[in-house]
Amino acid sequence: MALPEELYDVFFVTQLTRGTVFENFVAVDWVRVDPWKCSQKHRHNETETVLFIERGSGFIEVNDERHLVKARDQLYIPIGAWHCVSAFQDGLVFISIQSPPIHDEAAGRHDLESFPEQENREPLKMEYLLPEFLNSETFAAWQKRYRMKCTVTQKEITVEIEPFPPDTMM
Repeated sequence: MALPEELYDVFFVTQLTRGTVFENFVAVDWVRVDPWKCSQKHRHNETETVLFIERGSGFIEVNDERHLVKARDQLYIPIGAWHCVSAFQDGLVFISIQSPPIHDEAAGRHDLESFPEQENREPLKMEYLLPEFLNSETFAAWQKRYRMKCTVTQKEITVEIEPFPPDTMM
């Protein structure tokens, strides 16, 4: 049986635990974000979340701290933390594990609060965020661990990320 995909903001979500004995206690969702999409900043006031990046790259901001993410990275989002997700040119696909579930249809609970300053505004655009990120301490730290190439043209921004071999780490 194919599971449905639902759209929440920029997140295409397939709820893997819906209809199982787990659905009221823990949610495991497969989430896709299309290239160059940025979600609205939001928080979950009763839910803690762990994200596991399956493929793609981008950054996830948690309480004003930006984390550059790529395949096989894990990120914890605590209860009540403001966060947003931005995908680079290859998009992002990740597993989201939440406890309790953000969306519990049976209980009629949707643990989602939008950031007050952005209600009824257009989503953030990656081209506005990337220059700030490229000048950040986080990016500088990542450059010590990864080969990073950023190409900016009038039509697109390309970011390539490749880990240094273990014997050449800076």
